Amino acid sequence: MKVFEASSKFALNTTTKCTVYLWVTCRLATTDHDDDTISFFIDCNNTGDLFIHAEAEGVTISDIVEPVYVPSIVHSFFPLNGLKNCEGIFKPLLGVQVTELVDGVFVGCTMNHSVVDGTSFWCFFNSWSEILRGSFPLSKSPVFQPWFLDSTNYPIRIPQSLVKKLYEEDAIPPPLRERIFHFSKQIITGLKAKANLDVGTTNISSLQAFLSHFWQSVIRKKKK
Repeated sequence: MKVFEASSKFALNTTTKCTVYLWVTCRLATTDHDDDTISFFIDCNNTGDLFIHAEAEGVTISDIVEPVYVPSIVHSFFPLNGLKNCEGIFKPLLGVQVTELVDGVFVGCTMNHSVVDGTSFWCFFNSWSEILRGSFPLSKSPVFQPWFLDSTNYPIRIPQSLVKKLYEEDAIPPPLRERIFHFSKQIITGLKAKANLDVGTTNISSLQAFLSHFWQSVIRKKKK
């Protein structure tokens, strides 16, 4: 697979407009405390994020989506693989790789999970998509208001010994094979309609309906 030094114009021309997501160009920083603990925070120093433009020669879309299990080459389509969250001190919090296939494009996006959860990830990605479609300003701005349980003392302090252990340990992924399940729009719409009907509401989203269906299927399988 060829990796080009120049970042993709696709990435640069759009994410530079997404200035409301300032954290994507930042790094993690730490504060040492007297009780031999450490806390992390986001240092908005405009260090920059990571963009990679690559080309997978001879690889087609069908090579990616048709096999029963995810081909090993797919892992190379995502930047910052194997990076630990605590390494965000000196590594980007956001990495995007645009890989050109024979008959399409694969966009791999990696974010540091210590600063981004699933909801904020999709908020960012959807905002990026809006910019690509020429929609600006954005329809939905990110929420930066932190939320903690009332009993939580923050900043959250982590023992220095634990942080050191995280740095020293090598994360070895389990020997599992991955599989992607494809659901059509019609099936997802049906799951959403059924979930809302069963509960007597209209507030259940497509994602919530799918996740509940998936979880129930897992539980039923375990009971057999």
